[in-house]
Amino acid sequence: STNKLEFAFTGDFLGGVAPAPVKNIGVRFFDSLPAKLTIDKVAIAEAGANDGNVNDSFNITMTDDVLGANWDKSFTIANLPVGITWTATKVSNTQFKVNFTGKAYSHDNTDSIKNIKFEFDKALASRAKFDITELKNAGTNVINKLELNFTDNPDPVVTIDSKIFSEVDANDGNIRDRDVVIDLGAKVLKPTPYLMAKGVSLPDTVGRFGIIISTTKNTYDE
Repeated sequence: STNKLEFAFTGDFLGGVAPAPVKNIGVRFFDSLPAKLTIDKVAIAEAGANDGNVNDSFNITMTDDVLGANWDKSFTIANLPVGITWTATKVSNTQFKVNFTGKAYSHDNTDSIKNIKFEFDKALASRAKFDITELKNAGTNVINKLELNFTDNPDPVVTIDSKIFSEVDANDGNIRDRDVVIDLGAKVLKPTPYLMAKGVSLPDTVGRFGIIISTTKNTYDE
């Protein structure tokens, strides 16, 4: 603010006399306000295929400032599930869009994330003067977080190509050369050591027989 503004007058005035200058005029500036951010969603959801795929977006809008030159390097998103990534695109000087893409490895309803968090640097705003600590959903309280909700998976359908392990032709009790294929359908496998330890077992009545397990697909646990 200042009180040194001055108006001076020149030119042709009645009587040939210019008015005296007007001095000490004040100009008052208000203090700058911290940038405020608003998000247009409180939650995003898994795609309808129910396969862990997330292809959704949301907009964040800034008021009381405009985006800084390095806005896209001035915020982070934390607590995303494994397999999901994000990108940000500038929509205008006061708005940017965040896109979630990818496929979550674990995506039952119990895997839903309720606290995806945002952290913003001062440089998100052009003045880069104030900490940005609030992210509001329009019309609600400060949230500073976002939800990602998954749908429960249907129970897997398991098929086996043979229910009989036959003894080899040598008739010596050996079934080593007889394989069966177990198809877990839409469910994918954990690594083989996990499957051997927890996923398959033999009853005691089988005696001295053991099992050897190998996978035919390079897949990971849902």
